[in-house]
Amino acid sequence: MTDPGSGLSMGGAGFKSISSVPFVYEVQSPAPAAGSGASITTPADSICQMVYVEATLTTSGTVVNRGVTIRINDGVTGINFYFGSSNNNQAASSTLTYIVNCVPISPIAFNRVYFPLPSQLLLQPSTVVTLSADNFQAGDQFTNCRFVYRRFKGTRLVLFGSGS
Repeated sequence: MTDPGSGLSMGGAGFKSISSVPFVYEVQSPAPAAGSGASITTPADSICQMVYVEATLTTSGTVVNRGVTIRINDGVTGINFYFGSSNNNQAASSTLTYIVNCVPISPIAFNRVYFPLPSQLLLQPSTVVTLSADNFQAGDQFTNCRFVYRRFKGTRLVLFGSGS
């Protein structure tokens, strides 16, 4: 079956429930143009929850430090409602992989830089998620861009908490 919102194929009987176990999607986005950040827009008919973002940044020889960030905005006004920073300065002519997720991990290990993503952050339909860098240079290049999110089909989501 093909999901009409994303064009992805998957098995199963269909998309009926909007509040039970969500579908988990991994979007391997094409490498953006040099000097550009990597981004996705969540489906227009669903509430989503980001789980994991990963991308490798190779910096040009221009001598300036880059700081990788994740920005999440509503997709309409462009106002960021979440901003996260790697707190790492990547030097010129280097390659590092950035991983943004909900699990606390060692900050820098084996050419990987980890930084947090709120685990309970629910994204409205058509939200834009962008991985970019401060002091981005024209020759800097993101590659191997992966965005993983849970998708709750429909624009309504029923949450159950301990207080109800």
